Amino acid sequence: MPYVENEKTPKPGEVKQDYHNNYHVAKLTFGLILMFFRDVIREGDGDRFFDTYKVALLLYDTHGHYKYASALLLHLGKHTLYSS
Repeated sequence: MPYVENEKTPKPGEVKQDYHNNYHVAKLTFGLILMFFRDVIREGDGDRFFDTYKVALLLYDTHGHYKYASALLLHLGKHTLYSS
């Protein structure tokens, strides 16, 4: 009987993804970012606030939320222009 490759077995050179772990890592990362936002707002620290916006910009761009990323980039640009 010929060998039939199972769809679930990874091919040589491929790494099998652990979707369960990826989900929980993403959820924890998002939760930590939200906690960081809340802490920045409570402290009233403007410099850290814009650093947090830059991290959010990176996350939006990485995950394909280009409209959010462009709106945030426009906001950061306006702030930089007006604060000069």
